Amino acid sequence: MKNKIIAALVLIITANAYSQTTLPNMSFDSWTYSTYYNEPSGGVWTTANKAILINPSLFPATTDTTTDAVAGPYAAKMTTKLSSTIPAMLLTGTLATGVFDQTAIPPANLKMGMPFTGRPLRFTGYYKYTDNAGDSCDIYAILSEWIGGARQTIGDARLRSSVTVTQYTKFDITFNYYSTDTPDSISIVFASSAAGNLLQGHAGSTLYIDNTALEYDNGFEMLMNPSIQVKCYPVPAVSSVNFSLNRELKDGMIKIFTETGSEVKSESIFNKDLVVPVNNLSAGKYYYKITEKGLSLNTGWFIVE
Repeated sequence: MKNKIIAALVLIITANAYSQTTLPNMSFDSWTYSTYYNEPSGGVWTTANKAILINPSLFPATTDTTTDAVAGPYAAKMTTKLSSTIPAMLLTGTLATGVFDQTAIPPANLKMGMPFTGRPLRFTGYYKYTDNAGDSCDIYAILSEWIGGARQTIGDARLRSSVTVTQYTKFDITFNYYSTDTPDSISIVFASSAAGNLLQGHAGSTLYIDNTALEYDNGFEMLMNPSIQVKCYPVPAVSSVNFSLNRELKDGMIKIFTETGSEVKSESIFNKDLVVPVNNLSAGKYYYKITEKGLSLNTGWFIVE
């Protein structure tokens, strides 16, 4: 079925003056609810749901929250649907980093991207997919840099599949790099119909996404969508580090790693507050990973002085 796509996927990355190697304030467990649609909160993700504001009786929401999740209470669900216009338009379920402007003409209405300077090794997460009539889903991350007045791709990690996946399955995609430059932006896209740029797709195709992460060459995964909130202090630490969680864990564990990925500490978590001694650690930067029954819930880092 070939129809117009209200939010075709075109890479228009927005860069800012600061840099980062992880994406902050992103959790598919936190959503903002409005009269017509729901979207991940925090100002990082955007969807084509705002098309509803043009006419709620004609345009349905294509991205929503779901309790069918790998970790935490929620995950993201994208579904390709048809509008009630005559003729009907195909609306691809799309979740991306950036901003959606429902007043702009497609494809300029979807502006994707976040400031970013890291060079991750892999892009990982969990997904399920129901392909309708041979449709394909799209999962990808693009690292880019503004060079000579144009946006140049530094590296990317891509998965496109037409296979139905009924149980949550981990995707683990290696970044392919095309230069040694440092990127200034990252664009991440999840779409229930991959061929929007070719005006192709099928209503009913559905993609679930949860617990995504970026993995660096030290083997440590920085979660993009942490399932719990964690406060880590003081910064820098001298003799101990305090961790405060927003909920209690069952079979919880915290592991501490060096910058090169070597594990130096591992402790069980029995309540929402934990104090980890670090007086035996050398001065430097350390990463932590918090898990529940072996599943990663939150990651971060701290400094030992």
